[in-house]
Amino acid sequence: MPEVSIIVPVYKVEPYLNKCVDSILAQTFTDFECILVDDGSPDSCGKICDEYVQKDSRVKVIHQENQGLSAARNSGLDMASGAWIVFVDSDDWIEPDAVEVLYRAALQNDADMAVCQCYEVKNDIRKKEIKPILGIYDRSGIDKIISESLFYDKKVRGFGIPIYAWGKIYKKEIAKKGIKHALGIFYAEDNIITLECLNDSERIVILEDCLWNYRLSEQQVTRKFSKDKFKSVIVVYNRIQQIDKNHLTEKILPVYLIQYLLRFIYKIIRDNITFSEFKDYILFMTGHEEIKRNLRPYKIFPFRCNMTILLLQFRQYKLLYFIHKLKENIKNGISN
Repeated sequence: MPEVSIIVPVYKVEPYLNKCVDSILAQTFTDFECILVDDGSPDSCGKICDEYVQKDSRVKVIHQENQGLSAARNSGLDMASGAWIVFVDSDDWIEPDAVEVLYRAALQNDADMAVCQCYEVKNDIRKKEIKPILGIYDRSGIDKIISESLFYDKKVRGFGIPIYAWGKIYKKEIAKKGIKHALGIFYAEDNIITLECLNDSERIVILEDCLWNYRLSEQQVTRKFSKDKFKSVIVVYNRIQQIDKNHLTEKILPVYLIQYLLRFIYKIIRDNITFSEFKDYILFMTGHEEIKRNLRPYKIFPFRCNMTILLLQFRQYKLLYFIHKLKENIKNGISN
């Protein structure tokens, strides 16, 4: 049996799939199986997956109807025979020593999970994305990460460690439980997976090495905001409360929720919509009970965020709209 199972959910990534799979098959660590899960992709991805099965005996393929990212990962886990699990998104690619570095780090430090950093890739330009929390953590240290930095770290104004399911190696039983809690969620599901895997780990190691190439495709950058994304974040918020039995996220979770609200607002502004459309989105989001309960300035937020919150509290939607529109126009004017 292979030591590591690498699971790759595949959906509508025909231009990128070869680079992804080739980077896996070129790993310096060779004791692995690669499970490609064709999640009902309507393009030629299924055919490409089948071709890799013929080329390399380490590759296996699952063809299923479209069920979403977490369900595809779960199908891969059901087939996996390795003691360790690695998830790779099919539009990304990994460095040649990625699996070896993560696997060795986990074994040498007697860890249940090892985490690496990534390069963000946009228009073929790679930029290092290194989160501030690094090192080896036992249970008490993990609890501190969850309660203080996981969902918001002031140094980076965002997640304190890499939040995605990829960029990590997990013991299989830990990965299985994490994925189970994310089933049925289509946006921000990795937040639940990472939290649950941290909850179940007695020891983790977080490396400074950038081993993943996270592709920010044009589609991702230009994709418009949808109300379904906001609804999904609310589902994630509620599910985090359910699985956080020790209430470690109690203080930081409101910050997490309002952080997403602010991200959505800034995204809506960039979508170049009318004020009427903007107001409709704002009323939809701020009308939710969880937002009403938690919408207030937070010391941990920068000035810009707290000003936006105050404008929302006082329902100064038009002023908010035009301030951010002006900033976007100035920014675009400078960049052009």
